[in-house]
Amino acid sequence: MEDGPAFSWDSLPSVESSLMFIAPQVNARMRFTQPPEKGPTDPALHDTRRVRIHDVRRVVRQLSLAREGFILTSLDVGPIDPTDEEQILLGWVPAAAARIKAETGAAHVVTWAFGSRFSRKLAASGRTVVSAPARMVHTDFSPGRDGSNINNRAAETVVREVTGSNTARPWRCFNLWQAISPPPHDAPLALCDASSTRAADFVAAYGTSTYENGLSVEIEVCWLKHRSTQRWAYVRDLEPSEALIFSGLDRAAGPRAGRVAHAAFDSPDCPSDAPPRVSLEVRALAIFD
Repeated sequence: MEDGPAFSWDSLPSVESSLMFIAPQVNARMRFTQPPEKGPTDPALHDTRRVRIHDVRRVVRQLSLAREGFILTSLDVGPIDPTDEEQILLGWVPAAAARIKAETGAAHVVTWAFGSRFSRKLAASGRTVVSAPARMVHTDFSPGRDGSNINNRAAETVVREVTGSNTARPWRCFNLWQAISPPPHDAPLALCDASSTRAADFVAAYGTSTYENGLSVEIEVCWLKHRSTQRWAYVRDLEPSEALIFSGLDRAAGPRAGRVAHAAFDSPDCPSDAPPRVSLEVRALAIFD
């Protein structure tokens, strides 16, 4: 992974808001007993910090999946009902996979674990245990044993099935996230510049996650410890035709493993009468030749 910023972060506009990290004393791999986005059940293990979050709108062309770990892309599939799983699966998910494939140069893209999230101002935020914006700083993947599981199947197994070959192929995991409600957003997504983190900042957490269709899967995610030199970003006023792609796991990228920690935050300058945020997200395995 490239080191060193491609632009001056201090020159960018920014806001300050609170993010919830894992406590600095936590060092061991943990087991979670509630949705990993909410963090451990013991509040003493939460570490809420005020952080500076930079608006990278004017430097999006300089962002790199290899350096910061995230980019802005276009994704316009028209109006979507965020509660219509069939519409999302048949319309939005294939379009998201195509954008990931185009932006990464992957030969194949496999998607799973799509979902909708709703601002806590909306009753729909309580539809499931993960329908509200995720407030704990986390990554959806981990370099550990279960960190790239796809519905209880190892990524390497899926790669062999997709390619029809036992020859090892490079692969990476990504997330695609899109706010489908109009801006401004009361709970934007903050992303941590991957080049500003250290391997020691991450704490692995493993457990069982159950989807709405009843499928239970063993997963391993990561929480992040706060460090003052981490650089945080968001894209102000994302349009419904835009989306963020960010790296979830790249085992070839060294100890940091290409992980982009992320979480929702309360926008301090969002008008109180702004439409509540509604977003879609999906995980993806990108396979390269």
